Amino acid sequence: EGESINLFSNSDDVITSNNEVIANKANIFPNPATDNFTVKAKGLENVKFYNALGTLVSNENVSTNATIVNTSNLNAGVYFVQTTANGVVSTSRVIVK
Repeated sequence: EGESINLFSNSDDVITSNNEVIANKANIFPNPATDNFTVKAKGLENVKFYNALGTLVSNENVSTNATIVNTSNLNAGVYFVQTTANGVVSTSRVIVK
């Protein structure tokens, strides 16, 4: 009958209708972090950093594919990093020691 199409992938990439591959998930390291961590993604546009209560800690527009977030003045705990890269928003968890 018809061709089978695999709709699911183990990749963190998004494939657009014209078969462009867009990085969906930012690379965040080191994690856990102490003084700072790096956020890296192709087409990175914005990085928002939230505490565990959902309060915005920082909001940075980015014009390169990477940025460093300073965590030296933060309390230890779980934080969330929301990145926008190529118009795609994703959220990751970061532990600050």
